[in-house]
Amino acid sequence: IVYHLQINVFDFTVMSGGFLGVDIFFVISGYLITSIILKELNSTSGFSFLNFYERRARRILPILLVIMISTFVIGWFILFPAAYLDLAYSILYTLGFSSNFYFFISETQYQAVSSLFKPFIHTWSLAIEEQYYFIFPFVLVFLYNFLKKYIIKFLILAILINILLIHFSGNLNLSPPFFEKNFSFFAPAFIFDFYFLTSRFWELLFGSCLAYIEVKKINKNKNKNNANHTLISIIGLAFIIFSLFFYNDKIFHPSVFTLLPVIGVSIIICF
Repeated sequence: IVYHLQINVFDFTVMSGGFLGVDIFFVISGYLITSIILKELNSTSGFSFLNFYERRARRILPILLVIMISTFVIGWFILFPAAYLDLAYSILYTLGFSSNFYFFISETQYQAVSSLFKPFIHTWSLAIEEQYYFIFPFVLVFLYNFLKKYIIKFLILAILINILLIHFSGNLNLSPPFFEKNFSFFAPAFIFDFYFLTSRFWELLFGSCLAYIEVKKINKNKNKNNANHTLISIIGLAFIIFSLFFYNDKIFHPSVFTLLPVIGVSIIICF
C-alpha cells in the first residue's frame, strides 16, 4: 500500500521496492503448499488431488466471487464503457486463473495511470500462484514416488536454471552500478518476465525447498540456540527492509537481484 501511494520525501521515494512484496509472498506460498503435500505423502503414503484442489477452491473462490460481483456492479456506475468492457474480460480471465495472460496480451502497464481503472490487475499474482498449484503437485508426487532421493537436488537445480535464464534473457549489461540500469521496469520484453510463471517459478521453489528441509527434519536443531536463530532472523529481515527501501523500478526484475529479499524471507522461515 505504501509503495502504491508513491510518497516522496526529499526526492526519496518511500518504500520504492514495495513491488517485492509479491516475491516475498511467492516464497511463503511455495513453502505452505509444499508442506501440505509432503506431510500428506508422509502420513498416508498417498495424495488426494481432489481434496487438495477442493481445499484451494474453498480458500480462494468465496471471497474472490464476492469481489468480482461487487466490483462488476460498482463498475457499471463509475467506469466508462471501454473500461467496463475491460473489467468484464479481466473477470473472465481471473475466473480461469489466467489474468496474467490477459494483462500481458493487452499490454497493460502495472504502474500506468490507466491501471487505476483496472480493478483486477492485481490478480496476475493470484493467477501465477494457481498455475503453480496446477503444475507443481503432479511434479512433486512423481518425484516422491519415483525419485525420492533426488527431490531436493531437483528443486535446487530448477531454481538455478530458472534464475540464470531470466537474468540473462534480456541481455543484461552486468557492468556497475547494478541498481541504475537503463531498463524500464515495464518495457515490453520485461512485462513478460514480470507477469509469467516462467519467471517466478524459482521463488515458489525456494519455499518448496524450505518445506522439504523442514518436513524431512534436515534441520534437526531448529529449536535450539534461540539467541543465534533470532540474530540470523534479524539479518533476514534486514535483507527485506533494504530491498523494500533501496530497490526501485529501474532494477532488472525478476533477476539475481531479486535473490536478496527472497533469501531474506527464506531465512526468517527457516529460523
